[in-house]
Amino acid sequence: MGQCDVPAGARHIRLDGMTLLPGLIDMHVHLDSDPAYGGYTSLQFNDRFLSVLGVVHARRTLDAGFTTVRNLGADTWNDVGLRQAIDGGKITGPRIVTAGYAIGTTGGHCDKTYFPPSMQQKGEYNFDSPDEARKRVREVRKYGAQVIKICATGGVFSLNTEPGAQQASLAEMRAIVEEGIALAKRHGAWLSMDIYDSEYFQAEGTKNGTLEENLRKDREIAQVQRDNFQRAHRAGVKMVYGTDAGVYPHGQNARQFGWMVKYGMTPLEAVKGDPLADVAVLEDVAVVIKGGEVVKDLAAAAPRPLR
Repeated sequence: MGQCDVPAGARHIRLDGMTLLPGLIDMHVHLDSDPAYGGYTSLQFNDRFLSVLGVVHARRTLDAGFTTVRNLGADTWNDVGLRQAIDGGKITGPRIVTAGYAIGTTGGHCDKTYFPPSMQQKGEYNFDSPDEARKRVREVRKYGAQVIKICATGGVFSLNTEPGAQQASLAEMRAIVEEGIALAKRHGAWLSMDIYDSEYFQAEGTKNGTLEENLRKDREIAQVQRDNFQRAHRAGVKMVYGTDAGVYPHGQNARQFGWMVKYGMTPLEAVKGDPLADVAVLEDVAVVIKGGEVVKDLAAAAPRPLR
């Protein structure tokens, strides 16, 4: 089909003064998470509450211009169900690459560390040996994981763990490449570094019920993470866009673009193919087209017949 060949019945939309971009991709989201329910506050709801909110979050994400996401950890296979419903045309949302459950060690960042022993809570896919790790990978793959999410160190949003503390052994992580900046550059690894999140945590976390231990860990590592992002960029490490949306509100994925520019990227590097000087315009997307279908149109431009 030539450039001037337009299919019969095609819709013609006037987007005067706008910049046309390919659909954006967020490589790190949690669609069944809502930051409004931090700490223990989510326990006031039924187990299926966040499953339903995932449908809302998927639509918000698509309306923000993100037509593809990688969901790195969900409860009760919520991301797999969302992907199947979206692909089947039952609900509207982005294309989803699913990890299912994130896997990790007993007592680690992906385990359920908020509860006393009387409640007998634990991560569904914990591992504590190389053989168990291989089995867990096979299990989550069996039930719909398209990518594997491993929690190898402590994290901000778990109790009794500290960011950077190793939890999985080297043998258990042998399929995972070390993520040092020099090694990443040497081996061509791509990094995903979410450097906006702390702004939301510190402003809204206490109101949302986020525990002080979690806020304290975030305060301690936020600037370190941003400095590491800057050093990695200066070293020429390749990066993908990942926000960890779900620990801050879905639909605000594009707010990180401005922080990537603040810490050394040009708008062109932060948004492939976008030469605009003000990357913040991506925080308010007027029109979204996914797979040739207009899923959001706030341009107030009525369709015109083809000429």
